[in-house]
Amino acid sequence: MAPEAPEVREPAPEDASGGPRDRTWRGQPVPPGMVLPSRTQYHGTMYGLIALGVAVTLTLAVLVNKGVGPFTVTGAHVRDANGALSVVAQVQNQGDHAGRGRCVATWTDVNGGAQQSGVVPSGVIQPGGTAEVTIPLVGLLVPPNPVKVDCK
Repeated sequence: MAPEAPEVREPAPEDASGGPRDRTWRGQPVPPGMVLPSRTQYHGTMYGLIALGVAVTLTLAVLVNKGVGPFTVTGAHVRDANGALSVVAQVQNQGDHAGRGRCVATWTDVNGGAQQSGVVPSGVIQPGGTAEVTIPLVGLLVPPNPVKVDCK
C-alpha cells in the first residue's frame, strides 16, 4: 500500500492590513475550514427536488382519477338545429366513482381525410349512470356520415 500524500493547504488570503481575510458566502461569514457548496451540488439538489415534486404530482393524479371510467358511448347521431350541426350521444360511466368524460367526435371528410371536433366535457356522471353529450360541429354545412364519438 502506497503512503498517502500529505494534505496541502494554501495560506488564507490577506487583506490590506496583512491579516487573513474573512470569507463570505451570500453576505454571511464562512467559518475557517468550512467548504463552500459547489454549483453542481446546488443544481443536483434542485433537480432532485423537482423530480420528487413531479413524482408526487403524478401519484396524486392517479389516485384522484382512479375508478373513473371507462366511458362507453352509444347512439351517436348528427342533429341539425336551424343550420347548426352537432353530434348527440349517450355516455355511460362504467367506473366506480363519479366523473366527467372528455368527448370528441371524429369523421371522414369528402376528401377522405380524418377530421376531429374540439374536446367537450360531459357533465358529472355517477358510477353506472348515463348522460347526454352534445358536440358542436363548427364550420360544417353537410352532416358527416358516419360520425364516431369517443370519451375518455
